[in-house]
Amino acid sequence: MTALEATALLLAEHINRIAGDRDYATRMIGETLSRADREARSGFGGEWDEAGE
Repeated sequence: MTALEATALLLAEHINRIAGDRDYATRMIGETLSRADREARSGFGGEWDEAGE
């Protein structure tokens, strides 16, 4: 895990506490990082559609 990933997860835990939802932000950040990792391995070209996907 990189420093950026660790920081994102710590921020997500803080957001969870503020929002009162134990898992939402942590899950969202985790899914986003996993997706970015998969796309980096598959040679994602960086082009997004209108939905940001």
